[in-house]
Amino acid sequence: MSTPDFRPPGAEPAPAPAATPQPPPADAAAAPPPPPPTTTAPVPRPTPLARGTMSRRLVLRMTALVALVAIFLSTLTALAMRQILVSQLDSQLQATAARLVGQGAAQGHPPAGGGGPGQAQGLLYYVQGSGGFVQVEDIRGTLGSEVSEPLEALTASPDPTDVYLPRLGEYRVLTTQVGSSVIVTGLPMASITASMWAIIAAAAALTLLGILIAFVASRSVVERSLRPLARLATTATQVSALELGSGEVAVPVRVPDADADPRSEVGQVGIAFNHMLDNVEGALAARQRSETQVRQFVADASHELRTPLASIRGYAELTRRERGEAPPTTAHALTRIEAESERMSKLVEDLLLLARLDSGPALAAAATPLNQIVADAVSDARAAGPE
Repeated sequence: MSTPDFRPPGAEPAPAPAATPQPPPADAAAAPPPPPPTTTAPVPRPTPLARGTMSRRLVLRMTALVALVAIFLSTLTALAMRQILVSQLDSQLQATAARLVGQGAAQGHPPAGGGGPGQAQGLLYYVQGSGGFVQVEDIRGTLGSEVSEPLEALTASPDPTDVYLPRLGEYRVLTTQVGSSVIVTGLPMASITASMWAIIAAAAALTLLGILIAFVASRSVVERSLRPLARLATTATQVSALELGSGEVAVPVRVPDADADPRSEVGQVGIAFNHMLDNVEGALAARQRSETQVRQFVADASHELRTPLASIRGYAELTRRERGEAPPTTAHALTRIEAESERMSKLVEDLLLLARLDSGPALAAAATPLNQIVADAVSDARAAGPE
């Protein structure tokens, strides 16, 4: 411990010696250094169409919407085509029924003749109670009882109806009342069925192709539309990787002007993000200024307190030779003054050392080669005491 110079009455004051920083305690020197501040690892950007991403939901929803619309339109197209084909078949059926009735159906029996190339293939002509025929190529085949039974159950109607006939399939029939006879004229629906299956197959293929095109197009559109949002996420990731714990902090990263267009939703988010970064940067700068002022205040106060505390300790030590003559209370008070001044001096030195360390460069922990240190210590010991 250094003792300052003291002046007798009437002498000029002598400058106080600079105080030596107190060494740290042994247990503090042996303590391990504090761990470096940990930073949160940046979250990796999700891949396009990954599970849970907004791009995946948008693409799937757009594709599903296109698929529903395509299926709905295909169904309407198929139903409209069937109605058109059935209407054409009804017109053909009514013309055929009128021609056959004029060939002798009014007499209550089928028209005579062996058929011919002018007759429609699969033409069915039946007179209830008398029988009928079905046109097969150039031959009129007779109708069996299994076909006659459903035809006998029909009643006269101006509108054609559908009926299933055993061994013949689906037929479109027109039942007319001519005198006392009920005549059933029919044409097969096999051609309509075949056409409908072809239409359905084509519609299904076109629907699948449309869904595939919609998926590819929606994926491209969604990815292109979300690129500004991806760039915004990249900017946020870069900001999260900055060291903002202490020292002079600047946030040089900003959202580009192209992604800060107030006319779009993503641009509004970019503008808000830039405002947030400006506020954060201003707050960090204010914090740094406050820390600098506090550090400077501590250093100045510690430096200014060193001289008066050294004088107090010196005067207290100077009274040691006269404490035997002083009253016990006075001696005790002087002893306490000396002890407290020593404690205050240590506190001031610690504050000054802390201010100097805080204003200095950051300490970086690194590996130290102990073998070189031991070799140097042994060499120094040999040079100091060869024996």
